[in-house]
Amino acid sequence: MTILKILIGAALAAGTNAASVASINASATAIHKIHNIVEKIKNVTNPGQRSPLSGKTVAVSEEELNAYLANLAAQKGKDQIQSVNITLLGDKLLTVRAVARVEWKKVFKADSNSMSAKLLAKAGGIGSTIEAQLQSGSAKGKGYVKVLSLKINGITVPESLVSQILRYLGENQRPPMDFSRLFPLPYGIQKFEVQKDKLAVHF
Repeated sequence: MTILKILIGAALAAGTNAASVASINASATAIHKIHNIVEKIKNVTNPGQRSPLSGKTVAVSEEELNAYLANLAAQKGKDQIQSVNITLLGDKLLTVRAVARVEWKKVFKADSNSMSAKLLAKAGGIGSTIEAQLQSGSAKGKGYVKVLSLKINGITVPESLVSQILRYLGENQRPPMDFSRLFPLPYGIQKFEVQKDKLAVHF
């Protein structure tokens, strides 16, 4: 849950048509909208701390979310995330497709002898394509994430390695999180709902 740059100058200078300009303006509006939400809530760091949006519900469309994530990737791409795209399927289901640089040797150090871990470790430091289907839900300030399927560079990741990835991700959060159980939601969020093409966040 960690913000802002959009590369529209070149496109405008190249003489984009009216439809393209409308699309660019929509993306800029989406990025600005989510950026403002992040700015309002990011200072809420302690469990139980009241959010400035307390009692409100914020709805973010799939298109807005992906515009914001593309903007983040543009900022961080040289170092880690090159691209990310989320599809909100509804009924707590979503898919994530990302290209990122990951040091897989560090992630799989507890299981470095398995064939899958060895294959993935060779991709460390270069762009890895990550495709996942997730189930995620929340209530009363706590949430969960369940990985239904995960592929890295086309390799189906076995459950034992999925657990290691979640453990590694959790240990590197600030503060650390345990994704194998219910975890406290950040920023005063009480619950979120994964709907078809939309994410509703309740504060």
